[in-house]
Amino acid sequence: MYSFEGFSDKAYQIKIKDPKTGKDKLDKITIGYGANLQDSATQSIMKSIGLNAQDYMSGEKALSKNEAELLLRQQQAQAISD
Repeated sequence: MYSFEGFSDKAYQIKIKDPKTGKDKLDKITIGYGANLQDSATQSIMKSIGLNAQDYMSGEKALSKNEAELLLRQQQAQAISD
C-alpha cells in the first residue's frame, strides 16, 4: 500500500517510477478515492452527477467526501457493467 492511498479532497498528481530510468516522474491527476481526472470515462461520470472535472484539475477546488463516494460508486457500477 502506498502512503498516499485514501481520500483526497483536492486533486494531486501521482509520482511513479519510470521503468526505463528508475527516476520519479509525474503521472495522472487524481482526486477523491483515486479518480483519474484526465480519463474521459471519469469526466463523463462526473458530468452525469453534476461535477466538472476541469473545475478540480488545478487542485484549488475541493471535492466533498459525499461527492467522492458518489463518484466512486458510479465508477464501480460502470466497471461491473463493463
